[in-house]
Order: sequence, then structure tokens, then C-alpha cells
Amino acid sequence: MRAINTLLILLLFSTISIGQKVKLKDYKVIANYLSLPSDPLPQDVVCYNVVVDCDNSFLKRYGVTSESLAKDIIIDGYEKVDIGGDVTVEAYVGNVTFGQWAAKTSTSKSGDKSVTKYYYEIPYQHEYGYTITDLNGNVLFDGVLSQSGQQKTHSTDKFDNSSKRSDWRKNSSDEMYSSVRKKAISANIDEMKKHLRSHVGYSKVDDKIEFESLSAKDHPDYSAWTKNTMALENAFGEMTCESNEAFVSAIQPVVDFWIEQEAKIDPSDKHGEKLLFATQMNLAKAYYWMEDLKNAEKYALRVENGDKGGRKGKKFLEDIARLQEKLENENVMSQHFKKEMTDEKLAQVEKAREEKAARDAEIAAERAEAIAAGEFWRLGEFEKRIKPLENSLQEKGTIYAEKVTDGVFVFEPKDSRNIPNLHEYEKIRFAYINEEDEVSSGKLNLYKIDSIRIGERTYHVGTIKVSDLKFDYCMFEIIKDFKKTEYIAVHRSNVETLPIIKTEMQLGNEGDKPTMVVYHRERDKFSMAESTLISSFATNISRAIKDCDELVEKVKATDYDTVNIGEAALEILAEYDNCASK
Repeated sequence: MRAINTLLILLLFSTISIGQKVKLKDYKVIANYLSLPSDPLPQDVVCYNVVVDCDNSFLKRYGVTSESLAKDIIIDGYEKVDIGGDVTVEAYVGNVTFGQWAAKTSTSKSGDKSVTKYYYEIPYQHEYGYTITDLNGNVLFDGVLSQSGQQKTHSTDKFDNSSKRSDWRKNSSDEMYSSVRKKAISANIDEMKKHLRSHVGYSKVDDKIEFESLSAKDHPDYSAWTKNTMALENAFGEMTCESNEAFVSAIQPVVDFWIEQEAKIDPSDKHGEKLLFATQMNLAKAYYWMEDLKNAEKYALRVENGDKGGRKGKKFLEDIARLQEKLENENVMSQHFKKEMTDEKLAQVEKAREEKAARDAEIAAERAEAIAAGEFWRLGEFEKRIKPLENSLQEKGTIYAEKVTDGVFVFEPKDSRNIPNLHEYEKIRFAYINEEDEVSSGKLNLYKIDSIRIGERTYHVGTIKVSDLKFDYCMFEIIKDFKKTEYIAVHRSNVETLPIIKTEMQLGNEGDKPTMVVYHRERDKFSMAESTLISSFATNISRAIKDCDELVEKVKATDYDTVNIGEAALEILAEYDNCASK
């Protein structure tokens, strides 16, 4: 009789437990793991080192150095060494270069009136990116983010008239250059670091994961579920990005509890059905983080086939499939691991350090010799910094500004007669040794230069006025012939060389913009020759040199082109001086 009563009580308790109204609540825990990259490196890669290619003197002005950049570049999940890594991250940060200024206007309505504003647009580009190579120099990953020719445009503030716009350019262009460079460098370096981490690195992640728990305190199993939830939280506290072994051990009793709960729930009961969904979903998630994906899939399928959580079960099955695919692509078994430096790897790094020390000593000696001889263009870093094109012309020279700087001018493209092309001075680059004995380079800024010397020729920078013509911030040569007649050859951007005699004599008709002026010695005046009137140029220059038969014949036999017509005039006058002085 006592046994029968006991059985009735147990059955009654089971019925109450199953028939009890169920209320659930989400309970969040933190899961720590490694995010698997989209472009993983080979599995035998454990350590890496960083090499930065940049113009240190340039970047220092904007708060960046090669050392600071190398320190900031991180591949999560790998050991960083100074040299001799399994792979090398070669990061490149170039100078921010600017193109031609374009004067622009914009018109808008203000009431019934149209308001016109004046501003500039300045194109600029910044090359930056990285590659990852192995010990044999093979490229494993190419992270080129910006290539030559990819330009962005900076728009200046807007002004009420063109005069204010021009005044702003004269007074604030340097400040604008500095501001654009600083913003571009900072933004692009950040982009490069994020790109590296997301594509290659194993970033540490801490995600909030939802589990289900009972919320109704009057439920008979509330106390047991609450204790199990606390055990769940403690188990996830044992999980680290490097290992989940302690977590797997700690969560096993939690999983056992849910398995017991699943077995006693009647799925035909509407309240039991809800609790069954919670139990099976919890089991699927637990096995997922235990990285037992087979069991995770088993319980996710039960959720999908149930009446309460079909959609959630399907979505979680997709999550399991994605993780399985990533693990297979990475050839790893877990999202929790740490790459350890072995004795073999440590020996590899030490050997690389010794070889570098010997190599650095040899390079330092050669470098000191080249700098002492004033021939720093022999240095490999000159080629690396300038990267001259095959059709470039390199000439020794000097810039005279606040201080005198010796270096090398690089003209690209070079003139067809292998002479410096000064017509587009924006394309001229200058390389020199800076105060820190490093190769620096930059473009000519005519607003800051007094003069330059290339070989035996000196080019001044300033303003030239001839009658009503005025040339601001132009390069010009002062030339004297054997009669001590003084000429000025003006080099303007995108226009042929303009030989002009230094005089107040009227230049042609008012408003004329000659591309070249040729002086007539016998008439003591000069005439204009437009670039299209090449035949006029040959005729006019022949009159000026008529007492040198040899040179006249040479001019007649030469086919002059519009690009070189100005330089041709200078060469002819120089030859005439030699001829006449015989």
C-alpha cells in the first residue's frame, strides 16, 4: 500500500512539473574566441616581422615614423619578432602628392538672386599598402590598397570672388597641403592596419551568447534551472581565446542537466513543448562552443523539427555549417589556440639577427663612402625612394632657398633631346640627404625656392614683367651673349620656353600672349612667334644669326617641333655666340 501511494505521489509531481506553465528568459554569457581570417596564412607560420618602406623625414612632420608604424602593425594570433619571422609584412606608405589646381565656381539661389562662389579643386593621391612574403620571398598575400593613378579630390573653402580665392591660395596653400596630407596619412594607415587584421589575423573576440532559463519562481524546477544557469556562467568564465579545455570540463555538468530535463519533458504538452525548445536550443549552443559540432547539429535539427523553434533551429544549423567550413579552410580544429615559439623558431630568429648585423655593417661602410663623395644616388635607397621611370633623366643640382641643398633632379619624362624638361615643373622631383642621413624626396615648390642650379645652368624663381606681360612664380634664366646683350628665358608650366629680352619695349599688340619672343639683333627689337608658326620661328631666328653661315644652314635643315621650340632658340643663340666670337 505504501509503495502504491509513493508511486501516485511521483506521478502527480511529474504531471505538475510537466503541466506547469512555463515562462522563459534570455540569459547572456560571454564567449571568448578567435575570429578566423578570410585569407589565412599557411599553418606552419608562427611568427612574423615587419618592414616599413617610407620617407621618414616626410612622415615625421605628421606624427608618424617607420618605427612607430612598424610597432603598430599587428597580426593577431602570431608571435611578432624583430627579424627572421616565418613571414615578413612589408608595409609601404608613400608621400601624398598633389596635381594641378583647378579654379571652380558654384552657383546657388539666395532668394531671387543667384550667388556665385569661387573655390579650388586639387587632386591628390597617396600610395599605401602591404605584402606578406615567406622566407623565400614568395608573396603569400598582397594588400595593395592604393595604386599609382588613383586620385581623390580636395575642395577648398568657397570665396565671394576670384580675387579672394587667389589671395587665399598665396597665403594658405602650405597650410592646406599639410592638413590634407595629415588626414590622408592617418586615415590610410588605419585602413591598412584594419585590412591586415581582418584578412590575415586571428582577432580576439568576446561575444554575448544567449541561453534560455526559467523565469517563473513558482515553477517546481526553477531552483534547479537557476543553479544550472549559474554553473553555465561560471563555465564560460573558464573559456579563453587560447584554450577552451577548462570550459569544456566545466560545462559538462550543465549539459548533463539539460539532457536529463529533455528526457522527462512531454512534447505533447503545450507548456512542455516550450521548455523542450529551450532545453534543446541550449544543448545545441553548448555543444557548438564545446566545438562538438556533430552533437550541436543533432540538437539544432531537433529544434528545427520542433513546433516552437523551427526558424531558430534552421538559422543555427547555418551557423554551425559556416564554422565547420572555416575550420576546414584553416585546417584547424578549434577557435581557441595559441601559436607557440619552438626552439627551432627561436634559433631561426637569432640566426637572422646575426646575418643582419653583418649586413648592416657592410652597408653602413658603403653608405658613408657614397655620402662622403657626394654620390648618394648610388645608394639603393635612392632607387627605392624615387623609383625613377626608364625614360627619366637624372641630373645633379642644387636648390637655393632658406638653405642650400644639394641633390639630384629627376625629370619624367625626359626631353626627346635628353635635356631637362622644365615645361611641367610639377613633375620634377628632387632627392637629397636629410639631416638624419636618410634619402628624402619631394616636388618643386616654386613659392619657397629662390633659384635652382642644374649642371652649369642656373634657373631663378620669381616674377617677370615685360611691358604689360607678367609671369608670377616662374623659372627663368639670365643669359648674356658675346655682345653682353642680356636675355631672359622664361620657363612656364605647360607652355614652351619663352626667350624674352629684358626691356620695357612693347611686346606685340595689347593682349597678345606670345609663346616665344625672338630678338632681332640688326633691328634691335624682337618679334613674336606663336607655337603654331614654326616656319616664322625659323625665318626670324635665321635673321638674327645671318652672319654665321654654318648655323643658318643648320637651322634650315632642322625640323622643329612645338614642344622644343623655346629650348631650340636658346641653343641656337648659344651656338651663334660661339660662331661670332671666332
